[in-house]
Amino acid sequence: MDWERYKDHFNRHNLFPEWINAKLTVVREDYAEVEMVTDERHKNSASIVHGGAIYTIADTAAGAMVRTRGKNCVTLEGKLNYLHAGSIEESCLKAIARPLHMGRHTGVVECRVVDEKETLIAVGVFTMYILDSDVVLD
Repeated sequence: MDWERYKDHFNRHNLFPEWINAKLTVVREDYAEVEMVTDERHKNSASIVHGGAIYTIADTAAGAMVRTRGKNCVTLEGKLNYLHAGSIEESCLKAIARPLHMGRHTGVVECRVVDEKETLIAVGVFTMYILDSDVVLD
């Protein structure tokens, strides 16, 4: 697969992550990274990054990673443990997804979210349902 083309296609057609300033930055077979530069729009009532934004980049990275096998997918279940607060001070959070198990119909993906100092912000496991449809790049 042409990874640069995949990354460009994924970022152009996955609009919700774009809305929160997140994008797929690194991709190869069985590996994906999604980065989000944080700012005031990511702030929750405790003045730290909202958990939903962190969950979004983890879920997005998991889906991007599964699609590296050439099939589309959707999330069946996701669990994310938040370990440290994410800063909203122009920081960059990175979600890193790798497979734990890839079957014909489901994939189980571990996703770790780190900040610029490599502090582990969150870790989670996502179960993805693998669809019959192929990833088609335009």
